[in-house]
Amino acid sequence: MGAFCDVSPFWLNYLLQRNLGAALDISQLVKLGRDGLSRKLLHPTPRELLELTAPPPFDYASHYNNFLFYITVALVFAPFQPLVLPVATFYFTAESYLKKYLLMYVFVTKHESGGGFWGLIVNRVLAATLLSNIVATIFVIARRESYVQIILMAPLFAVLGGFKYACIKAFDDDQRFYGKRGKKVSDDVVMEKGNGKSMDIRFEHPALHSKLIVPMVNTRGQHILWDAYGNGLGTGLGGMTHGQGR
Repeated sequence: MGAFCDVSPFWLNYLLQRNLGAALDISQLVKLGRDGLSRKLLHPTPRELLELTAPPPFDYASHYNNFLFYITVALVFAPFQPLVLPVATFYFTAESYLKKYLLMYVFVTKHESGGGFWGLIVNRVLAATLLSNIVATIFVIARRESYVQIILMAPLFAVLGGFKYACIKAFDDDQRFYGKRGKKVSDDVVMEKGNGKSMDIRFEHPALHSKLIVPMVNTRGQHILWDAYGNGLGTGLGGMTHGQGR
């Protein structure tokens, strides 16, 4: 317990530094500076210029891992260093607004998970909460003030297990299956209610349905694209038909 108390100021400073890193991530200063130097000094080709100005995909894996590590540190060290709670609250409040802005105007979602991440995230947050309860129980035992405090910690584990069981009953089947309650959803219904895309197009991998990207070639060589791509050629040749390409 002494080691926990001694190291807790380090984690408080770490959380504050993470806030500074989040501010740099939001401002996009590093990316803007790197792209500006590339345009001025490296003389990029037209394709490279398009890649520099294209919106980058949002790296959900790294951001989720950072958030999970952040919330685990905040929950575990809250009994020893209560100041981590307002710092973590400020961090998550700021990120909840700023990440929405980045997703709307800066980044793009490369692959749609259909909400499949949420089960994994909730399970790991519950595991972090369980770890924090265990550490708090060890802290109470180490102080040896009263057995009543130890007994009062027991319902926390029961409540956490009951909440997890309720989540399994309420949400797990809906995340894995369509039409669980006998309401079979057809593609025609989805086409009428949705945005014109069938169920398989909305939730399967885009490579199975999307048109192929048109490569940038010289005008004299565009007619060869039709021989290489066939009907899988997407838009991008100015509405040119097969006959016009010839």
